[in-house]
Amino acid sequence: MKRAILNSTMKIRNLSKITANLKKSAVCFVVVCTSVAAWGQTMPGGRVVPWEILKNEAANGNKDFQYFVGKIYLEGSDTYFANVPGRLDTKVDVDKVQAVYWLRKAAEQRVAAAEHELGACYSLGEGVNEDDEQALYWFRRAAEQGHSLAQANLGIYYQEGYGVEKDGNHALYWFEKAIENKDNSLGDNVAAIRRIIKELKDAGYSSSVAAQIYEKKVDYEVLE
Repeated sequence: MKRAILNSTMKIRNLSKITANLKKSAVCFVVVCTSVAAWGQTMPGGRVVPWEILKNEAANGNKDFQYFVGKIYLEGSDTYFANVPGRLDTKVDVDKVQAVYWLRKAAEQRVAAAEHELGACYSLGEGVNEDDEQALYWFRRAAEQGHSLAQANLGIYYQEGYGVEKDGNHALYWFEKAIENKDNSLGDNVAAIRRIIKELKDAGYSSSVAAQIYEKKVDYEVLE
């Protein structure tokens, strides 16, 4: 069963009632359209994007093009360009292995959106083996850069105990961070996350302890 996480093409559709001890909670998601522009990325100039040029720029180390190539492989060109300006000069099918390869290239250069997408791939086992340690690592890297969806996913990981001990305080901290960004990237998820925050607070959790840990500068080394 795939993990219930929030990614750039998903939104919360239904959130089950969270009990006082958070033992029974679940999140379901459905696909929605979202723009890459939400992450501060810009499309290459022109309406028609030459695929070979895009790949060559990525191969030459351009981190933004690496991210674009990764996203196109992740979603397929038809789906990707249905959500952003422009179009490719050729059709590109979904290739999750290639997606992970290029997203990793961009993530290693600290592109927050790529870090988040790579975390999602590890969380869902798309293009790589499912690996919660890697997912947490990449989500946290993106979250530390202020990436709302990564912050929300860390909240989900701590709330649900995905590869980490359940911790309502840490979950609350990251959900609050996601809401505080006010960058509109969470879309329809804002109301649901606000409900989670209220329920966590009503259950007696506080983000202050987690804040003392997280609000320190952290230097990351890329996991092998």
